[in-house]
Amino acid sequence: MFIRYTVKDISPSQALALVAALALSWIIATVVYRLHFHPLSKYPGPFWARISAFPAYCRTKKQNRHIWFWQLQQKYGPTFRITPDSVLINTPTGLKAIFNNKANVKKAEYYKAYPRNVHAMTTWNTIDKTIHARKRRVMNNAFSDKAMRSCEPFIQENIDRWFELINEEIGKKQWSDSLNMARWSDHLVFDILGDLCFGKSFGMKEQDSDLRHIPRLMTDFMALR
Repeated sequence: MFIRYTVKDISPSQALALVAALALSWIIATVVYRLHFHPLSKYPGPFWARISAFPAYCRTKKQNRHIWFWQLQQKYGPTFRITPDSVLINTPTGLKAIFNNKANVKKAEYYKAYPRNVHAMTTWNTIDKTIHARKRRVMNNAFSDKAMRSCEPFIQENIDRWFELINEEIGKKQWSDSLNMARWSDHLVFDILGDLCFGKSFGMKEQDSDLRHIPRLMTDFMALR
């Protein structure tokens, strides 16, 4: 056949050139699409981040992605593109626009990586909107606007005390020793939950607390499962 004869007649160098040309054409088409025709093309962002997820991967690998996000926000404003398929939104209205139950968005597949047990899905990691709505109805009263506002004094009191303790730890020096903010945040969250759920803070954020080791024990225990 003509096609068989034509393919057979192509030299290895010609075949390699053809593959390279096709690959180059695909790359150019992908770049043009992501820059000008992609649904997120209207959002600003670094050139390389708009055409590839590699910059975000490198920042994640270096563990300084949060600093990169802050730098991009200073340059591009509260809404900017961090990968071809991702936009970071940092506005008060963005929270409702994205997490509203009627929002025209869907949780990404990576949420499936969170549950240790696929049969124990929560409102956080449930992707299916029907299942999520059923789970959300059970929690609606506790998370209504009125209920959330009633929690504010307890949360604010714990946060104020937390800042006091951090300032005491730092002292009046311009530069202090580094603090493990993950640990400090754990203590704050546990104290807030104690106040809201049991009517009394656990006092984990206090330096003389006997309960400061609890978050670490829970983490180690969960790792054994």
